[in-house]
Amino acid sequence: MHFRHFFLFLLISSNLFAQDNNKNYHLGASAHYGFIARHRDSMNDLIEDPIKAINITLGRQMFGQQAWEQTFLYPAYGMGFYAADLGNQDNLGYGYALYGFMTLPLWESEKIKWHYQFELGLVYVTEGNIAVGSHTNVFIGATLGMQYALTERLWLVNELSGNHFSNGATKMPNLGLNPLTYRLGINYRLNREANERVVHETATDYATDDFAVVYNAGIKEIKPAGGDKYFISSIMLDYTHALTAKHRIGFGLDWIYDSSFFTRFEREGVLDLSQAAIMQYALHLSYRFDVHRFSVIAQQGFHLYSKWTDDGSSFQRAGLRYRISKRTLLNLTIMSKGGVAYFTEWGVGLRF
Repeated sequence: MHFRHFFLFLLISSNLFAQDNNKNYHLGASAHYGFIARHRDSMNDLIEDPIKAINITLGRQMFGQQAWEQTFLYPAYGMGFYAADLGNQDNLGYGYALYGFMTLPLWESEKIKWHYQFELGLVYVTEGNIAVGSHTNVFIGATLGMQYALTERLWLVNELSGNHFSNGATKMPNLGLNPLTYRLGINYRLNREANERVVHETATDYATDDFAVVYNAGIKEIKPAGGDKYFISSIMLDYTHALTAKHRIGFGLDWIYDSSFFTRFEREGVLDLSQAAIMQYALHLSYRFDVHRFSVIAQQGFHLYSKWTDDGSSFQRAGLRYRISKRTLLNLTIMSKGGVAYFTEWGVGLRF
């Protein structure tokens, strides 16, 4: 990726946004300093120096055109570019990411704003290693921060950030990288005047309980690295109960088909397995955080039946859903076992 192309895009976009009828666009820049968390003993020799990074964002502040924006205290969304020295140039190299983000306010006064932020995109890691075997990986981020008004248009930004790089088990090895950093930067509103916030009489975008059927599919690689790719899929039945307009809890059932089990059982001397014999059946408990059409989901699952037991009896699932219409949705989640990605689920679903 050529940096000049990215900065040219920012320059052109900034000029266009400045002429837009919406006056709530902002440009941000920050520097990061921190470390990569050692979540496996095998990573001790991989991590040497602190991580240093820069971050550039282009965002839009919502002002209440729809009622749900008021419910979430007028969020912001946009895109960002992230470039990091990962602290070991020979074995980790550098990471370059393009991602989308959504910033959700927690509390604000005239001078101070507290917020949290979700980030999702792709990151290119220049050196393959025992943590990420592929150059292109999923980029996930979560941030807690505070902004302080220096002027009407310029804000000082302080944030604590956690990121995760993973290829979702599409290529081994796949332990993942977890940078934890402190960010210091600025946020500048591109327009001289901001849109006034719209206040709705009824701001709650409340939803009732729902039930969804989701079909997911993906590919995975098993050890040793560089081997064959295997098809894996799942069917998820998911019921959720709305606690508030934002928060849901629920439970559901899973049917999981993993074609790599044929190879793994063959290595153990078990042959002539049927398709039905490698099916896994599971129960999951779930939490869901809804932001209009988007949902962040987290689940803890337990296998009710699995002929293969070496991976443990439980799993975790986290990711995003997007509601296309009243009845249809898209699903992107990562199922993990023992803190390591098991496979990336790309799916579609129906809501009832």
